[in-house]
Amino acid sequence: MVREALGACGFTVVLTDPGTRTVERLYSEGTGAAVAGAVDAATFWETAGGRAVRDGEPSFVDGTLPESPSTGDRRIADRLRGTPARALAILPLVADETRGVLSLQFAERHAFDEPERRLLADFAAHVAVAVRNATLLVARERERDRAAAAAEIARVALDASSLDAGAAAILGVLDRLVPSAGKALSVLRDQGAGAAYVECAAAVGTITFLRGLRSATSARAARRASDARVRPVIVDDLRTVLTPERCPDATGQPGTAAAAVMVPLVARGRTLGDLAVTTPLGIPLAEAARDTLAQLAAPIALALDALLLGEERRRRLVEERQMTEQLRQAEKMAALGELVAGVAHEINNPLTGISAFAELLADDVLTDDQRESVRLIKREADRVVGVVRDLLVFSRKTEPAYAELDLNELVERTLRLRSYALRAAGIDVRLALDPSLPVVYGDEAKLQQVILNVVLNAEHAMRETPLRRIEAATRHTGDRVVLSLTDTGTGIAPDVLPRIFEPFFTTKPAGEGTGLGLSVSYGIVQTHGGELRVESTPGLGTTLEMVLPTHPAGVPAIDAALSSSAS
Repeated sequence: MVREALGACGFTVVLTDPGTRTVERLYSEGTGAAVAGAVDAATFWETAGGRAVRDGEPSFVDGTLPESPSTGDRRIADRLRGTPARALAILPLVADETRGVLSLQFAERHAFDEPERRLLADFAAHVAVAVRNATLLVARERERDRAAAAAEIARVALDASSLDAGAAAILGVLDRLVPSAGKALSVLRDQGAGAAYVECAAAVGTITFLRGLRSATSARAARRASDARVRPVIVDDLRTVLTPERCPDATGQPGTAAAAVMVPLVARGRTLGDLAVTTPLGIPLAEAARDTLAQLAAPIALALDALLLGEERRRRLVEERQMTEQLRQAEKMAALGELVAGVAHEINNPLTGISAFAELLADDVLTDDQRESVRLIKREADRVVGVVRDLLVFSRKTEPAYAELDLNELVERTLRLRSYALRAAGIDVRLALDPSLPVVYGDEAKLQQVILNVVLNAEHAMRETPLRRIEAATRHTGDRVVLSLTDTGTGIAPDVLPRIFEPFFTTKPAGEGTGLGLSVSYGIVQTHGGELRVESTPGLGTTLEMVLPTHPAGVPAIDAALSSSAS
């Protein structure tokens, strides 16, 4: 309607910002589409439209378009030669400030007399006011949306259960506000190593190949950013940044080339990571979208900081709970040790008498039934004596004999003790002993008891399995040596695993176990300054690791024993 009222065959509205030299083709009709298609930010400022914006003065072309040295003008002239346009009116859009340019095309020659020029200028002024009002309205809506997004991002930081969940929620908020080919949040886990991407999201397509990557380039870009003002860093082609050589931890490579805007995330004077927003190659992110990202960088950084603090608090809470549980277990074991020691001593004396009198009775003249009964008394008394001996070892009342020992040799010797029983049970024994294993300080008899207890448990666990194998392996890491004993038994159920070191706890049938073997082993290894670790998969088998220090310093029991032997 406007075009017909002015007698134009087309018009184009272009918005500009001389400060940032950005150009946006807002609207076109008729032959104006040809003009709009020839406009780009690189050449616009050399055209008649660019001069009108810069000088604030209109220009008119009547009849044949003149030759111009400007590349932009030549492009526009070339586009218009195939259209009905024969005259042009180029008017700046001024409302408080110059906001763009209006180009009107006419199919007939125009003298553009003074009344027509005033009419066109008035029309341009009305267009400028409309553009200003629309721009202000869009800006207010954009600010409202940004404020709402910032508030939602803050809520995410409070509500998220984990860093990954928080990152996903933040990217979901951004996807609604700034649609793009893909987005990823990164965290600088190591300020020197680069950014580890923790989450990816996208409105159209995705950049999931970024997951697990370490981008040194983005880290450097983030560190270059001023803490006072975050400046997005434009990456023309991600392939120059995220190459397999620079990203050894990549879980995949991009299927298509992409550009990106990297926004550093800075909180409390510290660069936490960055936000990567990708676009198809050659299509830059709009200026308004970049402004939105820059303005939301601070809320995102604060949310990320809160998520990282929450993650650290959760990690410390887990550690505290583990330490509390370990302390509770240690106190429980100590209390039980004291109790067991007292009970064992009370039982040991009468048992010794029963065993001795059974031996005396065996020398008397007895019937066969009586002799069998005496043998039964003797055998069962000796079995209980063995249990009492285990109880005394568990209570750590016996004096240890610490010395240097070869753990490899101890393993071989212990397995030789059980060689007949292992062969009879059809159990294959495999050794993988490290010949460079350093010596350890320990009580040979007690450490042998630990190994024997584990082997006996393995034998029992493989009674019903078709594949029967025990693998013994040694290795050393730093100042620790590790003995691993792996069986192919039935494994340990997850609900049972936490209880295996409890005294008197056993899964064996009644009469086949006392439940003290692993409890005693736990106490022995702990006294040596080491630890017992167990991993088990039901139906596949169990691995028990005995970890011992190579140096006695710092282990009170060993220090005391060695000091007393030296004196």
